[in-house]
Amino acid sequence: MVGIIKFFRDKDKLDQLVDGLFYCNTPEFYRLSDASGVSDHHESCANSFRKGRDSESIKLYINGFELPHIEKVTLHTNEHKDRWMHCWFALTIPQTDIELRALTDDINRMRDEFGCNYVFVEEKNIPILVGRLYTTTSLKIAHGLVKYSPNQFDWSAICKSDQYTYQREYRFLVGECSHSHVEPIKPKYDSGFSDLMYVNKKLELSSENQCLFYMDPNGCYITPHQYG
Repeated sequence: MVGIIKFFRDKDKLDQLVDGLFYCNTPEFYRLSDASGVSDHHESCANSFRKGRDSESIKLYINGFELPHIEKVTLHTNEHKDRWMHCWFALTIPQTDIELRALTDDINRMRDEFGCNYVFVEEKNIPILVGRLYTTTSLKIAHGLVKYSPNQFDWSAICKSDQYTYQREYRFLVGECSHSHVEPIKPKYDSGFSDLMYVNKKLELSSENQCLFYMDPNGCYITPHQYG
């Protein structure tokens, strides 16, 4: 991994991040969302049911007796509990033409779903970013690459359904929250992150003086002739 990218449709929100606002949503926010790429009804859990969201009802039994009027169920199958989240895209160096095409396709899908404005942070600066965050909160902070699995019993705060593999997520996890919590937290580092974050800067991968990969706010391409 060479760094992480966060995409934005709203430039104002990008600017707020660069200015030091580290906005963290809850898993329940994503469970209730209907937005493409954002929505995950089973975020951070093996399964969830919400009466106002799901068309099919759910039945819950204890010692053979059905519990009536089920409004909400969240099933965790491991030790990982719900935590506030701040999510990025992990940029890695492709080793083959197939990997290069996959990277470009995944980035373009992210641009479609989240927006074409972006910030980039080099991998070496991630620990510095986390160190600054620790000055803004007493909550525990974890961070790293998300795993992906087709097995719903693997899903948790650090593992998502494999249908989201294209997001190549690098996730910051802060504190712990209840499974029904919807309010975000907004740690703010007053001096900002402008020295760590490149805003809408050209990203280019070259080999033997030939551009293999190119991205700016106008597009993401594989070969030079595609971007002129």
